Amino acid sequence: MCWAHREHPCENATPWFELSGAATASLTVHALLALASERHATPLDIARTASVYPRLSLLATMLDSYVDQGQDIDAGLHSYIGHYGDFTQIALRLTAIASESTAAVSTLRRGDNHAAILASMIALYLTSDQARVGTRRQATDAVLQVAPQVTRLLMPALRIWRTTHRLTDA
Repeated sequence: MCWAHREHPCENATPWFELSGAATASLTVHALLALASERHATPLDIARTASVYPRLSLLATMLDSYVDQGQDIDAGLHSYIGHYGDFTQIALRLTAIASESTAAVSTLRRGDNHAAILASMIALYLTSDQARVGTRRQATDAVLQVAPQVTRLLMPALRIWRTTHRLTDA
């Protein structure tokens, strides 16, 4: 925890498990590598990408934990989403992170490309059976309301893809 706060001093209000979640996903590295291949990338593009993508990485980690929560608990594994306590906090936090991510990608050069990456990621997780059952349906719908608009268009295609490839949550 001390390392995380030393590396990200502006994030002192962010809980340790969110900093850890943002650091565990590789989206930031991939975005920076893709940007490095662009001839016209500027230092400002690099700085913006480096500041925006940890938020997307956090969202990826939290959505993964969201759809895997039952399995993680059953297996005795760490659950990032479990740190929020109750389901209301989970729903509020997922929605906030998705909203922040959606707003942040619009500040990037080629923002539409980044929005497509974000939308695809959200749609992939939220087409999981676990994201659509019981009280989770409300949180899933709330995240979809703040996600890039194309996310809702991707949902049927990804459900078909999951079915065709027999992707289950098990």
